Amino acid sequence: MISLDEIQMMWKEDSEINIDDLHNESLKVPLLHSKYYEIYNNVSLLRKQALITFKTKKLGRSNYYNGKADPEVYKDDPFPYKIRDKETLTRYLEADEELNKVLLKIDYYDTILKYLEEIIKMISNRSHSTTICTVQCIKSNDVTNKDLLCIVAHPPILICFVLFGFDLFCLF
Repeated sequence: MISLDEIQMMWKEDSEINIDDLHNESLKVPLLHSKYYEIYNNVSLLRKQALITFKTKKLGRSNYYNGKADPEVYKDDPFPYKIRDKETLTRYLEADEELNKVLLKIDYYDTILKYLEEIIKMISNRSHSTTICTVQCIKSNDVTNKDLLCIVAHPPILICFVLFGFDLFCLF
């Protein structure tokens, strides 16, 4: 599994935009989206697996604290009490180390998922950022032939031409 630190390092590199090469930067958007969404899906599945593990362990630990577990369990890990009321059982379950380890793992996955959601939002907005930068380049007459090919192939930029009153034919 990929760690949060590894994802942060990857994003640190991938988040940089070369303002002088907007054409290639806009081509990277689907690749970056795919890359981070794949990681998101994998972590999401790991979280679901950890949640199932938590529920299974919680049932086992409930049975243990209630005195209903297999007698072999008590030979290895004796528990001198039989808890009968729900409030006391809840306190023991909340303090249980095995359960807390799994809960910590779920919280870690939640943190990664939240971070990945923000990355995916930024990637989705990146195409709009490159559009704005391209329009600014056009306004300043700093457009190359390669940029013009990108403009023709990029529908949001054509919409910007209409919104800003540019005459597309005057650029050629």
